[in-house]
Amino acid sequence: MIRYIALIPLTGFVFVFNSCHEIKSRPTIQKKPGNSLLWEISSDSIPYKSYLYGTIHIQDSRVFLFDSVVENAFKRADILAVEVELDLIDYGIMMNAIMMKDSTLEQLLSPEDYGLLESKYYEYTGASLRTAARVKPFFLGANIIQSLVKKDKSIPLDLHFIKEARAMDKPVVGLETFDEQIAMIDELSYTEQARMLIKSLTDTVDMPSLFNTMLNAYLAMDGDKLIVLTTDPSLPEEFMKKILVDRNHLMTERLLLLIKERAVFCAVGAAHLFGNEGIIELLRSKGFTVRGIDFNFLPVRK
Repeated sequence: MIRYIALIPLTGFVFVFNSCHEIKSRPTIQKKPGNSLLWEISSDSIPYKSYLYGTIHIQDSRVFLFDSVVENAFKRADILAVEVELDLIDYGIMMNAIMMKDSTLEQLLSPEDYGLLESKYYEYTGASLRTAARVKPFFLGANIIQSLVKKDKSIPLDLHFIKEARAMDKPVVGLETFDEQIAMIDELSYTEQARMLIKSLTDTVDMPSLFNTMLNAYLAMDGDKLIVLTTDPSLPEEFMKKILVDRNHLMTERLLLLIKERAVFCAVGAAHLFGNEGIIELLRSKGFTVRGIDFNFLPVRK
């Protein structure tokens, strides 16, 4: 069940909070041969190439250390396509969207489960659960995973690409809207969201270990491992379909409209790239050639 937590930063959902707790370890990462987070998109009928890049919504400096191959692909593109234009979301609207309107965590949970959540929330975030009494449980999960992330950078990776594009006067296009993302989450009842969160906190795998596994798989560009980490059979099947497969189809259709007109650098959560119904295979099914481009993450400076 703990994979519900791993799913969040790899699928591009909007985050709201920042926390002080962070993981310190920096293990050596071995890149998986033959795979990549950067993919070239081409077609005989289109005179230019576009690129697909798998991001992760964290501020750890390691995920920013891609080499010049990625930078050059980004610079060559005419347009940046992202899941959501994060820098244009109104903070007040965002805060309103993540709050429960008619419930509190104490009303949703048994005294035992509330006590567990209260203890774990403070352990991971350093904050009192009372400060988040009306936050939808799904977003508490997002807050917890963010609290495990080392914050060497001031903004997460996907927002970094947006800021760079704005500075270069490169058009930025959202393949989704904030409202669409929130509506998807709201299809889960507060009770179901709370159940998922409590189950994730009682799993036998601890949170820091899970996060390190997820980050190592990302830096190793191990698409197969990322698929495993973001496949949670305990989640409602329809929700899993909406959060990954349906979004893959939607973003692919909207991306196609762009790449038929101009060269695009598409930066979306890495979980959306891989698998039989990932964006890579969906583009291929539309007649495009999609091939992995080799690059490396540079070593962390001591």
